[in-house]
Amino acid sequence: MTQKPSVDLKAHLRPDTQVRVAIHLPDNSIIDLYAMIVRIEDDLLHMETFRSSKTQLAIVPHGARVVVMSSETWAFCRGEGIFEAAIDLNFAVRIRGELEIQQRREFFRMDVYIPVVYAVPADQQMTTVEGMWKARRMMTESGPPPRTIPWQGSFKILNWNDHPNIDPCRVNLSGGGIRIKIPEQLTPGTLVDLDIFLPATTLRVISAVGSVIRSTEVLLNLEPNPSYVTAMEFIHLSTKDREIIISYLFNEQRNSLRIQNEI
Repeated sequence: MTQKPSVDLKAHLRPDTQVRVAIHLPDNSIIDLYAMIVRIEDDLLHMETFRSSKTQLAIVPHGARVVVMSSETWAFCRGEGIFEAAIDLNFAVRIRGELEIQQRREFFRMDVYIPVVYAVPADQQMTTVEGMWKARRMMTESGPPPRTIPWQGSFKILNWNDHPNIDPCRVNLSGGGIRIKIPEQLTPGTLVDLDIFLPATTLRVISAVGSVIRSTEVLLNLEPNPSYVTAMEFIHLSTKDREIIISYLFNEQRNSLRIQNEI
């Protein structure tokens, strides 16, 4: 007997919403694709994927385990189910059990001038990216601290993990995400490896994974090459590192207010 979801799907998901879908195949490999919800019938999600995923979709057997994730403005939603059927670019997933709903927290945001380095993993499968993030954190915590020199009112990182120099840049940072100007445009949903260098009590390297929300070209740009303001939400960030970010921003705001009061 099919186990119906214990919550109303229509209360948390809606048509015309983009979702991320991870399909687990019998050989333990995973197909990772994006799709749009077309309609919802009880515990059945009808979706349509992009033409680039048509070949992958054709090999999925009936009954394959599927994880569906949605990131709306107010919450993250995750559900598991089974693959029912596929016709061309359209497919259906029957959700089983409970949906996991995690409401977004509102975090204080602030513009700061710090070194940040990013990389887009070639393998965008969620399980692979999460595993590499955990490995990066372990290497960072067990390795020597980065070498720094003062630079333009902030600091520069020297010869760290195959990066010759990492200059500071202006970013908008919070405990929930980051907005940064980069030289390439990334599509929403792209997973990005991030290393953020914070001058806390001791220099702290925050290893995180961000998911792109939007990437907008800077039109009034005096630089010769195009650049894109890219906003990301953290999808992999340890609780300890999130608290360090929040504490750092609180101290930065307090110092800024103190300086203003002294003027």
